[in-house]
Amino acid sequence: MGPYRVLVFVFLAALLELTVGTHFRGGIITWRALNTTPSGTHAQILIHQRYSWRRSYWWSMCTTTTITNQQIIGSPTGTLDCNVGSCGSFTSLSADVICTDYSTLIDCSSGEVYDTLTLPLSSTFVVGFYGGNWLPLAIGGNSYWQVTGKIDLTVRPDGLINTSPVTTTLPVIYRTVGVQHIHIIPMSDADSTDTLRCRWSTDNTPTSNTNGYDECASGNGKHTLTGICDRLLKKNEEIDLMFCVIKPNATAKVRDAFKAQYKSKASDAERAFKEILLFDTKQQKVQNKESDAKRAFKETVSFDTEQHEAQSYHFVFVLDESGSMSPHWNKLQQAYNNFLTRRNDDQGGDDVITVVQFDSSARTICSRQKVIDAPRTLYIHGGGTDYAQGLKEATKEIEKDKTGASIVMTFMSDGADCGNGNPKNIISQLKSKYKTDHNFICHTIGFSEGIQKGSKEEKRLDQMASNGGGKKYMEEQAMH
Repeated sequence: MGPYRVLVFVFLAALLELTVGTHFRGGIITWRALNTTPSGTHAQILIHQRYSWRRSYWWSMCTTTTITNQQIIGSPTGTLDCNVGSCGSFTSLSADVICTDYSTLIDCSSGEVYDTLTLPLSSTFVVGFYGGNWLPLAIGGNSYWQVTGKIDLTVRPDGLINTSPVTTTLPVIYRTVGVQHIHIIPMSDADSTDTLRCRWSTDNTPTSNTNGYDECASGNGKHTLTGICDRLLKKNEEIDLMFCVIKPNATAKVRDAFKAQYKSKASDAERAFKEILLFDTKQQKVQNKESDAKRAFKETVSFDTEQHEAQSYHFVFVLDESGSMSPHWNKLQQAYNNFLTRRNDDQGGDDVITVVQFDSSARTICSRQKVIDAPRTLYIHGGGTDYAQGLKEATKEIEKDKTGASIVMTFMSDGADCGNGNPKNIISQLKSKYKTDHNFICHTIGFSEGIQKGSKEEKRLDQMASNGGGKKYMEEQAMH
């Protein structure tokens, strides 16, 4: 053992993305022109997305009824975005798919969605649906996925617009381990003279594919549980991981993930995972998981979770639903739903949610509902933008809260405030009035197209967050 010890504080908020999830089962992106004969400078392109998911993962499980009613599998699952090419002409599309089929035997459901975009000819678009995590595999399992497709609208030598090839392969194919197999992938192409080939996706290092893009989701810049654990294992010192419990069982999933990871590496690293529960009236001794290990990893839980009173929260979302928010609405819903899922899965059993949407007027969508009961799908109204109207409506809802819950407001917008009110003053008043009894705090989230860095709109959101004791974020930060 080295002469030093490293104490690593593991806060739940920093590790929400480390919980193990293997819900994605693969997907296909295809496209074709509605009219393959060019006419003018643009063409209408029909884009088809088909994705498969672990059936038991989503709250809206795929059933015969959901197929009949043409309901979607989960929401929001993410977006199909342009990553390389003439991306300024491409509008991001929702990746939510309508359930078409499912299997209870392999716990899998599949669906598809069609969208039509008008795109310029002689342009290319490398589009992709990105997220995490997908099913365990020999390569890349439990990791991020990237379903990529290339829309090439260069007119072909025969004078027609190209059409992508298609395949009907199954999302999950079982094969006996240790036995050589030949798997035939069915595929076809409306352009009968084209040559079709299969290849593995690559990370484009430096230029290993024609898309000019990382198809493996390996360059995502995110930290994974495996990566963090492996880096800690390389240390010569004894490592203490101190999990700071916010609520009972709040860090259980993360603790279990760390234990499983270190147990799998214990023999190679010659280290063990020890769990120490401090101030626990039921367990005062150290539990040695590997008694003969030369070094130890320790989990330290400060305070008995049964004696520690949990703090409840009232989350108030104030959402701009003006007409200019239409291009951003899917991303707004994704950020909102990601938050609900994490609170429900990891901490928020006692939390309540209020949602207020506003344009030139305001309306309350839900008032102090449990996280599990909060609406998952939000519908945009369209209209002008009046920040004060939204904040006044939210104030009415906050005034109804007679509990001791901490109030966290999240204000989302994409552009200029056209109202005559003073939103900064309203938030200052809320902070002053509810700072003591409710620990009031306000964060703001700006959507980049309407709020440029250094603009008065950005400064307004920044000041609103500052007055509320919170922080201002941009949309890319809110998505994670």
